Amino acid sequence: MKKYINKIIHDDALNFLSKLKSNSTDIILTDPPYFLDKMDNNWSAQKVKSPKKPYAIKHLPAGMKFNKEQGKEFYSWYLKISEEFFRILKPGGFFFSFSSPRLYHRMTCAMDDAGFEIRDCFIWLYTQNQPKAMSLHHFINKMDKSKKEKERLNKYFTGWKTPQVKILL
Repeated sequence: MKKYINKIIHDDALNFLSKLKSNSTDIILTDPPYFLDKMDNNWSAQKVKSPKKPYAIKHLPAGMKFNKEQGKEFYSWYLKISEEFFRILKPGGFFFSFSSPRLYHRMTCAMDDAGFEIRDCFIWLYTQNQPKAMSLHHFINKMDKSKKEKERLNKYFTGWKTPQVKILL
């Protein structure tokens, strides 16, 4: 283990973890990929720029769209990782993992299924709610434009939504 201390390891997680001895690690802290739209293990700049989007809300930034398959893929992958974590973690060791709120249940189920006991949960609690995406029609209809121009803009921007912006004070 000493050869890995203070080193940056660039490797696939499952490949690297398989090289570690069982019961050799005191603590695991991870912020895994969340498998959200275009933010999974197959992420590429080309895919993000692709105009082909398989979702009804077409113009939200990557990571804001969601379907259940993303959660299932995350669970399947995280179960494998958690099994390796369970193998290398010393008895009494700690395992901390960040998660997207919408995937927390999948993450904890994978950890539980791998053998971990879920004891506590630390929550990064925001004091303000995040506003929901709104149709651009709402804003277009309030513009100082002719009725014809508003109709043209509404037709052009059909399906577009505002991004979900969190305001910090």
